[in-house]
Amino acid sequence: MEPSASDFFEALERSARNAPESATQADTVFKFVLSGTHGGAWLVDLTKGKRSGFVARLPDATSEPASHPEEAPEPAATIHVDASDWVAMTTGKMNPMRAFMSGKIKVDGDIKLAVNLPIVVNMVDGYGIGTQGPITVMRTAIENLDIRWQDQPVPITCSFGVSQVRAADESIDACLARADQALYEAKSGGRNRVCRR
Repeated sequence: MEPSASDFFEALERSARNAPESATQADTVFKFVLSGTHGGAWLVDLTKGKRSGFVARLPDATSEPASHPEEAPEPAATIHVDASDWVAMTTGKMNPMRAFMSGKIKVDGDIKLAVNLPIVVNMVDGYGIGTQGPITVMRTAIENLDIRWQDQPVPITCSFGVSQVRAADESIDACLARADQALYEAKSGGRNRVCRR
């Protein structure tokens, strides 16, 4: 069954709670307004120091920041996209750059923050823009291997630590160090998972 947009945001909350340091690297607040069937509005608070309550479902897709609860932060960028396009992007079926260039994604506010969207999506196990999709496929394939010893099943799982080279990196070592930290998070967070930094 195809996941819904709501499924993604629920999974984002779980992933952010499991790895808050990774989740808050963007140090910003996004508002997502998803139109169409199964759409809605969500506030995603990824500010540094946050440990829980990363995702809040808003009353309706037209909610403006003024109608948020008093303690809710103001979004730095609001992403407008059709719910079915969002699902296609977060499951690797639609190229987000093409979607943006063709007008399927609109950004109000700081458009530069949109470059953080792949990082946000890729930290959610089972979803991915770019590298996360194949890694989750590999993790799932290994988990589903039917390996037996003396007619008894032998469960095998694996964990992955993933990062990507950033413009501010002075060498590949910075990226590898983040991947190594992410791998430790994956192991300490229950194993058989993909964590990103």
